[in-house]
Amino acid sequence: MMTLPSQVHTALNRLKAAGWEAFVVGGAVRDALRSLVRVGEGRHIAVKWPNDVVVSHKKICGILTEMGVRDGK
Repeated sequence: MMTLPSQVHTALNRLKAAGWEAFVVGGAVRDALRSLVRVGEGRHIAVKWPNDVVVSHKKICGILTEMGVRDGK
């Protein structure tokens, strides 16, 4: 069995608490933009924790997700 460093556990717990969906969707948007925009020459595409997509340090969008309760779950 593999033992994960405490920093990995911390990151996983933060993802779980923040709602991993926003982070995954943000990463997908980032990856799609990277395939369309030439990165380099001062341009940088990233996800700012947990749900903002930034290009060259400027926010271009935010990912919003909703949670609901159904049948008490």
